[in-house]
Order: sequence, then C-alpha cells, then structure tokens
Amino acid sequence: MKMSRRAVRMEKHHKRKQSALGINLVSLMDIFTILVFFLLVNSSDGEVLPTHKSVELPESVSEEQPRHTVVVMINTDNVLLHGQVIAPVKAVMNSRGMTFEPLKT
Repeated sequence: MKMSRRAVRMEKHHKRKQSALGINLVSLMDIFTILVFFLLVNSSDGEVLPTHKSVELPESVSEEQPRHTVVVMINTDNVLLHGQVIAPVKAVMNSRGMTFEPLKT
C-alpha cells in the first residue's frame, strides 16, 4: 500500500529522532579506560616501612608481604628503634657485654 507524502515525512522524522537518542559508547569507554589506568597506577599492595633520613636503603623487590617485626636501624651516628633515636652509636660501642639494655624493653 502506498503511503501519503505526509506519512512518509513523519516516518523519516521519527527515524531521525530515534537515532539521536542512542548512547555514545566511545566517550564512555574513554572515561572507563582512564579510570582503570588511574586505579592501577595509584593502587599499592606493599606496606611502606618508615626510614630515617640518614639511612640509605638499597633497591629490592619482594613477592611476599613483610610480617610485622621490630625495626632497628643503625646509621653512622645513632641507633634507631621504629624511627626514634635510642642511643648514639658510640655509647653502644663503648658498652660492655653482648646486649644493649635500651633494646630489651
């Protein structure tokens, strides 16, 4: 059956309106890609241990998570326990015996 000109115009008009309502997936995929890269870069699995400014640590890589232990750092000037100065190195070197009393507590 043949459609009138008005019916043909109305059908074309409705088809144009329907195609404009679709979601633009390209920009949505761009946003999610940027979000995934941001989360991958800013996620961290390892635990960051505190270091004193005078201690220079070597570069290393570990596959396992470290367990929580006592952290004792010795630099050229001081002995540190969890980042706090316990005693100067000279006092430890001049002490008699194999143990150092401030570290026992």
